[in-house]
Amino acid sequence: MENFPLMTLLDEKGKIMKVKYFKPWILFFIVGSVGGGIAGFIVGLFSGIIMTIAGVESQPMHALVGGVAGYIISIPISFLVYKWSVKKFVLSQLEPVPGEEKENIQPPLSP
Repeated sequence: MENFPLMTLLDEKGKIMKVKYFKPWILFFIVGSVGGGIAGFIVGLFSGIIMTIAGVESQPMHALVGGVAGYIISIPISFLVYKWSVKKFVLSQLEPVPGEEKENIQPPLSP
């Protein structure tokens, strides 16, 4: 398991900590892609049905509207999956600063 990429961070004592980030990335990629694809399919399907009922006969218009709507709905899904992935797998590897609760840990900012 040590063959996966590692991100090096410094703790409050200046000691080097290693955080594994391959697992959160791959879970974000898979869950975000599948979840965004399913949500995009559903939104595109409903937009196509609504456009057909409304009398829009242009097949390219159905594809364009369905694709744009699917892309727009996948953006918040991607963000929520990313947030879940980082919180569950990256921040859980960091030790809290004494006196602070675990939920208040913020990832270090790189210069």
